[in-house]
Amino acid sequence: MSKVPLAVRKSIKLAEVNNEEHIERINSALGTKWTLELDYAALYEQFKDSRPDYAEQVGEVTNWYLDPFADKIISFSQKDELNKEALVEEVKGIKGFKVVPPGSFEGYNKLELEDGKLVIVIKEDTFAVNVDQLGEDLESLF
Repeated sequence: MSKVPLAVRKSIKLAEVNNEEHIERINSALGTKWTLELDYAALYEQFKDSRPDYAEQVGEVTNWYLDPFADKIISFSQKDELNKEALVEEVKGIKGFKVVPPGSFEGYNKLELEDGKLVIVIKEDTFAVNVDQLGEDLESLF
């Protein structure tokens, strides 16, 4: 992996603090101890050539996804006790982003559940697009 530029490292450092706050909000609402596994440098590497404008802001872009996503998780858990139960029993955290080729699925992003962790799946050509739609498919996971 090539060296991550200083501006990107600064974006990542700020994002780590903000993203931990999003996880804390989820944990507070669910009474859980979710963790966040996010390889910011790898995400930068995946987009530095195809989406350089967003790759340079990779930390900030992860916040764009995780802030409304935390709200969706909390809202989903408050709609129904069974929703909350499913999240508490089946999910232990967020594993990060998986980038797939364009046309791999309908929409801009989706979730997968792998080994008890939510994985944010995005297409190469829709990184940072319609980030607020993340989590609309929560119910389909359970």
